[in-house]
Amino acid sequence: MLVDTGSDVTLISSELYKDIRLRASILKRVSTKLTTADGDSLEVFGMTSVPLCFGGVSIDQKCHCSKFRRSVGYFGHGFFGKNRVSIDTAEGFLMSPNFEIKLHNQVSTSRVCARVHLTETVHIPANSEIFVEGEIRGHFTGNQDGCLEPLETFKGGSHLLMPKSLVKMTESKVVFSILNPTHESRILKKNIQVASVQPAEQVLAVATSESKIEQNLSVTGNKLPEHLVRSLRTVQKGYL
Repeated sequence: MLVDTGSDVTLISSELYKDIRLRASILKRVSTKLTTADGDSLEVFGMTSVPLCFGGVSIDQKCHCSKFRRSVGYFGHGFFGKNRVSIDTAEGFLMSPNFEIKLHNQVSTSRVCARVHLTETVHIPANSEIFVEGEIRGHFTGNQDGCLEPLETFKGGSHLLMPKSLVKMTESKVVFSILNPTHESRILKKNIQVASVQPAEQVLAVATSESKIEQNLSVTGNKLPEHLVRSLRTVQKGYL
């Protein structure tokens, strides 16, 4: 099972449902409509209560049953709230007053990221750029800046372009631009994932002189290439 802090519900796959041999009659019909991270509809077969065991502690968890291939299931907000679960990313544990679970990270903790989803459906006219609002779905500790990284779809793959940008990790909403350079209008659905955000390792201060630029570069062990040094001096002379 995967831990998904961006999921509103706990999900199990139809394959897992069959493997644990629960009767089909146990599935209760639900009117809940679910969407994937990219905004597509997710077919829901029903909801049932599944017995889960953690270190000898057994709990009953309500789960929605659906068809997907990436995992056998996802722990969502319902699981976290019911069991008062918190995530210790430093030690790699899922913690509850009743149990502790050692997590197996798919990525290093230094590259923990959150997802950015559109808060509303947007219409982007042809040959235009608009500003849209996104919601950061994830949890970060501390007051730090983050780097908003567009998905491959928004790097020209679908003829839409979105720039990288720095955002405040403490904010739940961010504003960014999307460019449509084509001759056809585009529509992006509400809740579609457009980017990810991960903590920025270091943000250099804005430099106003050549010496300050070189000083900032020395902090990271980098050196400004000679051809850029010449260009920098030329630009500076134009402003003096």
